[in-house]
Amino acid sequence: MSAAMRAGATLLLEVEQIEVAYGRARAVNGATVRVREGSITAIVGPNGAGKTSLLKAVSGLQAIRAGQIRFRGGRIDALAEREIAALGIAHVPEGRRVFAKMTVLENLRMGRLPPRGWRRGHTLARGGVRGVPPAARAPGPARRKPLRR
Repeated sequence: MSAAMRAGATLLLEVEQIEVAYGRARAVNGATVRVREGSITAIVGPNGAGKTSLLKAVSGLQAIRAGQIRFRGGRIDALAEREIAALGIAHVPEGRRVFAKMTVLENLRMGRLPPRGWRRGHTLARGGVRGVPPAARAPGPARRKPLRR
């Protein structure tokens, strides 16, 4: 048991009995994952086991057929990718599909979809966008609590 679980840390992410399929081929069958705030969690398995499909479902890139996904107690499995990204959840692909000369943090920032009203000349800031009026930003914690350098 991790220190975060022993200390009664808040449940950050809960994936409950989800199923993911591509057509008739089932990629994830009844997966359950619980991540507590402050913990480190790894998804491990052989090629084709559904690790990427599970993570794509959490970030909204792949629809689920059954189950629920909750973040900080609220359901996110029916939200659009943009809404999930606004909560701070992003999917960074493995291998060649990243920007090799950028840091991990910079790659994560690239995964955020620009909010409505974003125009050339605006700069991304940690957790938000500078130069975009608050009304044009995506809803959620990313807007209410931008991280500062």
